[in-house]
Amino acid sequence: MSVRDKKANVFGRISSFRTFLDDYPKMNEVTSWKSINSSGDQMEFIIDLFTALGSIDQLQNAITRILLDKLDVIEQKVKDALKKSLKSNICCNINPSLSGAEVDISVPEFDLLDMFQINPTSEAGKSCYFDCNTGKSSKDMNVFLHHVITNNVNIGSPEKWFQYSNTDQYTKHLTRESIGDFSFSENKTGEDGRVYENVVTMKVNVGDTGGYTKLNDWTNDYIDSVKFFDKEAFVMQLMGKIFGAFGGRGLSPEQLVLQEQIERILDRLSACQTGGGETDDSFFSFDNTMYSLMLEEAEIKKVGNYEYDRNTGSAVKITLEDISKAFAGLDQKASLEEQKHVFESGLNAVMDIAFGGNPDISDDDKNQMKKNILQRLLNELSLAFGMLLVSPKVYMVILVNMRLMGIETNYDAATFIRENLNLVNDIVGTIKDAIIKELMSEIKRMVGRLAKGIGKEIINDNKIKFRNTLKGLLPFGSRMKFT
Repeated sequence: MSVRDKKANVFGRISSFRTFLDDYPKMNEVTSWKSINSSGDQMEFIIDLFTALGSIDQLQNAITRILLDKLDVIEQKVKDALKKSLKSNICCNINPSLSGAEVDISVPEFDLLDMFQINPTSEAGKSCYFDCNTGKSSKDMNVFLHHVITNNVNIGSPEKWFQYSNTDQYTKHLTRESIGDFSFSENKTGEDGRVYENVVTMKVNVGDTGGYTKLNDWTNDYIDSVKFFDKEAFVMQLMGKIFGAFGGRGLSPEQLVLQEQIERILDRLSACQTGGGETDDSFFSFDNTMYSLMLEEAEIKKVGNYEYDRNTGSAVKITLEDISKAFAGLDQKASLEEQKHVFESGLNAVMDIAFGGNPDISDDDKNQMKKNILQRLLNELSLAFGMLLVSPKVYMVILVNMRLMGIETNYDAATFIRENLNLVNDIVGTIKDAIIKELMSEIKRMVGRLAKGIGKEIINDNKIKFRNTLKGLLPFGSRMKFT
């Protein structure tokens, strides 16, 4: 039986069971499910399963759990995968010794998508940073790096990066004084005698006493010390992107297109992994028509409009203030139930703005919009994790490993992904597996409820048959009670 036939069989059984249980009035044709005839991406199939098994609310429950309860767990899985992949793909499964480890990296080389053109303290800064107003003391290393660059931190008085909390299970094992010392030079002469502009220098504290002696040890501590995502900021960033609330973040349309290209490359790789396909050069190229379309979409992002009906061109402007107000309260102090309530209320509030407060919008239209948003949110969630690889705070550790292993690092973002596919696929695969695992947990619960309902109906049906049999066999069967 082909994969397509297996999918069709699954949806056919689900439809039959739901009809049997509750006279489900709208039987979908089996072939109408998008994932049956698609490329085989597991995510599309899972989303269709949610729709077939119940209402879209179950999908929302699963996404809410990922965002609010499992974000730290997934982040740690990605960190573990990054450590392992750097060791195997860059360090060739050895643990090189460190001696006088100092690496010079030009800002454009590790800021591949021009993040540092955005000031963390600006309104647009909320779209790509967290803990934005604390400079060198920020828990977000990207904010720390921005401070080092914009404040011309002198090499004679570098800033130390060290994040530690004895209550944080991910950093409490860190014991050294500094993960690294960072400074910035507008002009610096390299070992080859050339003068380089806008250089960040990262110096590892090396030595037997309080320092590092092995590259892998430093790499692991660096990765553990860097917080990938802050829950509240992450949700607002995802929602802001979906609804176009950031107005391009102050970047040019060409810069936005570059980001879109990298996201599409990662999305293609993710779909290829789950669909069992192979990677080729088409994964990293975009024809003129595609580029023009992305440029057109970038112009829309610059305006800050959210289009919910492309057929009519209707658009509503949703601001960053709207997003922030809707999802405020997702901090660590709130209980998980309180956070779930904030998320659900925030989603409904933003949807109301998107519909312009129109009282004539049907429930079907609202449900379809919510489904579209949740599907987009799932995709953006996966992409946001994948885009970590080209975020300065993560790309920095990759570049340092490459430099210290004597590997050329003069990449643009697309070339880096193409030339380091094993590393990228390790991370993309880990992300997709972690998200799918959480979604499947909810699906198993839904299937369990469906099976329980079927079992109950079968038991009730057997009771009726047994009762009728007794009536036919015994002269006083009608007087007997059977419960």
